[in-house]
Amino acid sequence: ANTLEVHSSNVNEKDKYSVIFSNPPYGGKMAQALQNNFRVKSSATECLFVQHIMTNLAKGGRAAVVVPEGVLFRGGPDQKVRQELLQRFNVRTILSLPAGCFLPYTAVKTNVIFFDRPKMEPKSDEWVTSSVWFYELTNDGFELKSTRKPMDGNQLPDFLEKQPKTEDGDNSWSVSLEELAEHGYDLSVKNPNRLEA
Repeated sequence: ANTLEVHSSNVNEKDKYSVIFSNPPYGGKMAQALQNNFRVKSSATECLFVQHIMTNLAKGGRAAVVVPEGVLFRGGPDQKVRQELLQRFNVRTILSLPAGCFLPYTAVKTNVIFFDRPKMEPKSDEWVTSSVWFYELTNDGFELKSTRKPMDGNQLPDFLEKQPKTEDGDNSWSVSLEELAEHGYDLSVKNPNRLEA
């Protein structure tokens, strides 16, 4: 079946998942008439998939989801979903991937959102996320061409070393929820350590 067409916003806790790792399809469209079970309707399927994952993540569970860059900064439905994600979940990390890392299939710029669902539901006026740690990956160990040949300079070991403690570095930094709120919950924050040419 089409995952989005059978989506339900009322999933029993026992049927939810403690770990979700997903690279859902993006760039698709879905008729609004089929979106009755979604809190936020969107013509972009990637926005719907994020909501589907949020709904199916168990209390105390964790998720990592690959999304195209637009999900992190677009207004409208995407902004509403980002706001809900920051309020109801702990968005721990945004890993910015280099454009072309999914070649030869797509050259679209993508990111991985890492988030956890708290064991206790937050009160309506509480926000679970207090700050988000960002890592800008410019080298995943492969050339950014359709051949994807191995190359030196892989930054993934540095990411894996810094992420548990959310350490700041040349490619990593943290942003408070207050600052994110000032910019419309934009999660495509630019690296403050990188000087513009």
